[in-house]
Amino acid sequence: MNKKMDYIKRKKKDIDICNICGEKKQMTWDHVPPKATGNNGAIVTNVLTRGLPESNKYQKKYQNGIRFKSICQECNNSLIGKYDMDYKKFTEDIKNLLSTDLILPQYISVKVKINRVCRAICGHFLAAKNFYDDQTTVDKKLREYIFNPNLSGKNITKLYYWVYPYDEIIVIRDVVVRVGNNKVAFPENLISIINSHPLAFMLDTDYEFQCMLDNLMRYTTEDIDEEKVIRINLKSMYYPSTDKYRDFRWPCNLTGNWDGAKSVVVGKCGMDDSRLGIRNVE
Repeated sequence: MNKKMDYIKRKKKDIDICNICGEKKQMTWDHVPPKATGNNGAIVTNVLTRGLPESNKYQKKYQNGIRFKSICQECNNSLIGKYDMDYKKFTEDIKNLLSTDLILPQYISVKVKINRVCRAICGHFLAAKNFYDDQTTVDKKLREYIFNPNLSGKNITKLYYWVYPYDEIIVIRDVVVRVGNNKVAFPENLISIINSHPLAFMLDTDYEFQCMLDNLMRYTTEDIDEEKVIRINLKSMYYPSTDKYRDFRWPCNLTGNWDGAKSVVVGKCGMDDSRLGIRNVE
């Protein structure tokens, strides 16, 4: 069987501008999301506009998880890397709770070094582009936040999170969704998502919008090492007031039904750098 792959051609050079520090340096590969979320092994992907890949029809195959060659070694290892261990602990604690045989309440609590975890997540959002973006306001704010350990994230952006029960991995930067009948508190502004088990995250640039989801940034403080108890709403995997799972691509799932977008406006990132990934089933 001929399994021809239509690779996404645009990528950074070995020496290029780092998406985080903005300096021209040797580029390194960053796992987006981190390996701790199961982003490892053989994964096949399409961009958002191509839909979920099939076993013999996909654009790109990764042998060791979805990665972007977009940040320098210093930012990858010394900056984001020092926060990734806290991100890993956060996700592993949630996975352990979800895998128990006990009947869990609607809300479970996890103690986390919130300011480290949020910086790790924001760093991977910045890495999820194959070019240095000095035009998008949210990228500028994320860089400021990551480099200043004494800065609270409350006025940087909103970082919504919900339980994500799927094996698929979704990475989409800078899209705008539109709906006709907003029954599910749908975000209609510039957003980015990283969806991978056990949690999905959404950057939302509109400070007034309420998504009926908790905002991780509201827990942040000016003390980089402060621990907070974070509540995880197990019902957040469902659409509000229903027993229906949110689509694995939510809120970027195109559908005529009440639970999806009627249109998704994509730019350079959404068109070329988005990733809809599944385990290689070959």
